[in-house]
Amino acid sequence: MDVPDRAEADPLEGRDRRGVVGGRVDRQPVVATLLDQVPRQRAQRVGPEAPPLVALGQEHVQRAGWDFGVDMGSRDSATVGGMVATNAGGVNVVRYGVMRQQIVGSEAVLGDGSVIRRLPGLVKDNTGYALGSLMAGSEGTLAVITRLRLRLVPQLPRRTVALLAVDDAGHAAAFAAQLRRSLATLTAAELTSISVANAA
Repeated sequence: MDVPDRAEADPLEGRDRRGVVGGRVDRQPVVATLLDQVPRQRAQRVGPEAPPLVALGQEHVQRAGWDFGVDMGSRDSATVGGMVATNAGGVNVVRYGVMRQQIVGSEAVLGDGSVIRRLPGLVKDNTGYALGSLMAGSEGTLAVITRLRLRLVPQLPRRTVALLAVDDAGHAAAFAAQLRRSLATLTAAELTSISVANAA
């Protein structure tokens, strides 16, 4: 079957259901759920109407001295529900983990329209299935996430950034592992090759 080019693949102008890199191509008609038409996502502990975009949510909690552990370069366009659906990790994964580790409670709608809800508010809760953990990374195949209760972390009072040169990727990985063991406050570690740095 012929695969339409990127411009023709999505009849919904301005929306690409295959992600930024075009990793998924529909080979047959699909039903798209447009969650950006939902007015706002609700957040129990942050406020009655927390913004759905990660960057706006970060601004909201930072005003109260808190932060959201998962951060990524696409924060201005990424939604919190989408980050859970893909189990995003972002740049702070070294310290705070992936989205699955941020979920304290969730609500979702199944394909038959029934609502499943686990919004306990306590980190220690062993009274039922961890539905949020199950939905993290499911890409919307199990349910549509409609509500989340997420773990917040204290805002860091300051940050220090170091740019280090190493011989190769093996040395970089070994050095990052050593930093993780000896520096409890390490938040992120990224590897960039010299060719990428020169191109920038």
